[in-house]
Amino acid sequence: MKFRVSLLLFMAFLLLVSACSPAQKTSPSPSTEGYPTMGYQGMEGYAPPENSSFEIPAGNVPAPVPDEGKASLSGVLYQKSHSAVLTKFSLYLTPAQGENRDQPPPILAGPLADKGDIPTTSNEKGEFFFNNLEPGNYFLVVSLGYDYELAVKSLDDATPMLIRLEPNQQLSLGTVIIP
Repeated sequence: MKFRVSLLLFMAFLLLVSACSPAQKTSPSPSTEGYPTMGYQGMEGYAPPENSSFEIPAGNVPAPVPDEGKASLSGVLYQKSHSAVLTKFSLYLTPAQGENRDQPPPILAGPLADKGDIPTTSNEKGEFFFNNLEPGNYFLVVSLGYDYELAVKSLDDATPMLIRLEPNQQLSLGTVIIP
């Protein structure tokens, strides 16, 4: 019986001490201190990645002058999902496939010279240039790290953009949308 009374007194003492002591500060959650909240509004004050920009480009980039019988192509890369200009990104043209040469390849595996792929890199403004291309139908593919994406027709149309090049053509695509 004496043990029970001592145990009860000890528990009451602990309860009293814990009630009188100041509350300990808990660590802040990531969304309340030093971290941005979800969405663009929480990103104020945070710089975009070094190789991107939040401005939508005008896209008026003249294509180079090709050799006789060849074609050239230019544009500015813009990624819709991140609202960013893609600067210093790897991209390539790949020949269209299918009976009518109007279908993208079933697998995008990076620029393969033996498949006719032609690589380049966008500059610090997101501009890219291809010169002295064989006339024909192509698709534009951008490397996004571990993935590849086809350029699409517009911000509202996710259909892959078929690029038709004629002899002696200088084609400026303007702003090229990457989903």
